[in-house]
Amino acid sequence: LRKISEYLALKKLIKNTKEVAIITTLDEHNIFLSRFGNKETRKIAQVHHDHEFEKKQLSNFQKKYSNLDYVITVADELTEEIKMFMSGKSNADVRTISNFLHLSKLESCFDIKQNYVVAAGRFCNDKAFERLLEIWAKIIKVNKDWKLYIIFNNYITFIYMNQQIK
Repeated sequence: LRKISEYLALKKLIKNTKEVAIITTLDEHNIFLSRFGNKETRKIAQVHHDHEFEKKQLSNFQKKYSNLDYVITVADELTEEIKMFMSGKSNADVRTISNFLHLSKLESCFDIKQNYVVAAGRFCNDKAFERLLEIWAKIIKVNKDWKLYIIFNNYITFIYMNQQIK
């Protein structure tokens, strides 16, 4: 019952919005945007991870992304694959906006005189934070003044890891 009410609320929001653009980041939301987004609104779907391109996902790209204005990915290879799958099925402009930040942009975010390592992502097995922590345990033995920040989940949570890691 909760899923149905969320479905109806999202459908209503997308149908009735008068915003200049809507950006969605989940496949099911991208499909909703394509299906229910009004013609005056720019419909931008972000695909921020690689896919194994199962039959369902291929079908979504070919049939259910047809009314999007843009599909944005984080990697050129993924952009080319999605363009191939959507060829002739959609007029969406498929583009890459990479996650990469140039060092000069990072300098304004962090005090470069400090030794920081920042990792971000959902706290789930796919992100393999445990591998990062295994490596961090070795780094911190040699570089005791370095700091590790992990930002995860739908809200921002900072975890500061220091020499406590074994």
